[in-house]
Amino acid sequence: MSHRTIAIAAVLTLTTPALADFVTIDNGGGLKTTYEIKSRRGDVVVVQEEFYQGNPDPASSTWTINCAKRTMIATYKDGKRNSWFSDGKRWWATSFAINAHKTRGYDEYVGRFYEYGCNGVIPEDPYSIKTDR
Repeated sequence: MSHRTIAIAAVLTLTTPALADFVTIDNGGGLKTTYEIKSRRGDVVVVQEEFYQGNPDPASSTWTINCAKRTMIATYKDGKRNSWFSDGKRWWATSFAINAHKTRGYDEYVGRFYEYGCNGVIPEDPYSIKTDR
């Protein structure tokens, strides 16, 4: 193979979304959460989450994760956005609409998006991720 063919193959590999990554968690009582990796380009991964609450119209969000910088931007179904940053294993944001003082708001579950998107796994119990408040 020529250097040009190798370069074209490398570009196609880096720009082609990985669509096969898919996990569904049964939360019991008719509730389930589905995570799907929509794309992976370099250090940036896009994860789609859908939360089914027993109706055909799930709540959903899209998480754009920069693995190297340990930052995430969540875009929710209603169009709202929230930026998350890492503080060790804890994830925090100041962009909540209810957070007028811009203090850090921690979420003990948001790290599952990073784990799935960047490491390719969701922990056996994604709700076991704890924070020190």
